Amino acid sequence: MKIETKFDVGDEVWVVERSYAENKYYANSSIIWMLNINVYVKEKANIGYCLRDYYGRCFYDNELFPTEDEAEFECIRLNEILEREKRGE
Repeated sequence: MKIETKFDVGDEVWVVERSYAENKYYANSSIIWMLNINVYVKEKANIGYCLRDYYGRCFYDNELFPTEDEAEFECIRLNEILEREKRGE
């Protein structure tokens, strides 16, 4: 079985986080410091990425962005949803 990862140890990635105090999403960068790979039956692998400063939490491909621009675009999309929810739409 060959396992390919989207990111590698030492890569800088971007995470979209929600600030409940400000009620908005923002992008934050971090460095991958460990890969967590679980292999299941029928050659299915679950790949998690442990980030510096996020101890005890594992992120997955759909939660990480390779560039700040991509993360900011996701923040804009999510913040627009929050604004619509505030207006009751």
